[in-house]
Amino acid sequence: MLVKIWLHIGQDEQRRRLRLRAKHVPGTRQAWSLDQNRRYEAYLLAAEETLARTGSGWAPWTVIEATDPFYAWWQVCETTAAAMESSLQARGIDADRLDAVMFAGEDGGSALCAGDLNEVLVR
Repeated sequence: MLVKIWLHIGQDEQRRRLRLRAKHVPGTRQAWSLDQNRRYEAYLLAAEETLARTGSGWAPWTVIEATDPFYAWWQVCETTAAAMESSLQARGIDADRLDAVMFAGEDGGSALCAGDLNEVLVR
C-alpha cells in the first residue's frame, strides 16, 4: 500500500504565514520570505508538473487543502484509512473482522492484539 499526499496551502494563507514568520525573524530572512511569496506562481506550476509526472493509476496523489491544520490532519487520516481498507479488501481480508480483534487498552485508547491480528491476516 502506498499513499501519496500533497498538502496544499493557497497563496493567501502562504502570504499570511510568511508575514507572521517575518515578525519573528531578523530582517535578512524577512526579505527572503517575501521573495518566496512572489515566486508562488512558479512554485504552483512546478508542483502541478511534479504531481502529474509522479502520479500513477496504482499510486495517485491525493491533494489536501491544508489552510486549516485540523482539517488537513483529518483528511490525511480519512485518506489513509480508506487506502488501508481498500488494500485489505484487495487481499480478501474483511476490514470488519479486524475491528473484532481490537480491544480497549489500559489507557482508554485502543490497541491491537497481535496474535489475533496475525491469525486474521493469515486466513
